[in-house]
Amino acid sequence: MRRFIKEVAADLVKQMWTFVGLFSAWLVLTGSAKKVVGIAIVISIVLWIATFNLRQHEAQAVRRRIRAENEVRRRLIRRKKSGPLAQNDASTLEEELAQELALEEEIAIEMGLEDENSLDRDK
Repeated sequence: MRRFIKEVAADLVKQMWTFVGLFSAWLVLTGSAKKVVGIAIVISIVLWIATFNLRQHEAQAVRRRIRAENEVRRRLIRRKKSGPLAQNDASTLEEELAQELALEEEIAIEMGLEDENSLDRDK
């Protein structure tokens, strides 16, 4: 529980300028508009905290995939530096390259980005 509170507090600090902007907008309002905007700000902060775990889970999944992709690249670089490749190493290298490309495409799809690299590979 303590860890969760620390993570939420750290995320709140990261969003500090957003909160400063919301608070300054609330300050310049008067009357019922001030009340409505104040309630909306409180509700949005509560919803933001309630969905913290969902956002954190997605970010961790992307980080894991990036780490796996980087590890494959490191292995490929080590093999290239070690000298000429044997026939078995070449086929393994091709398989790992195919896995790396598949990982890149999965990451792009998950993040909602178009895979620009696939367009470059087709040329």
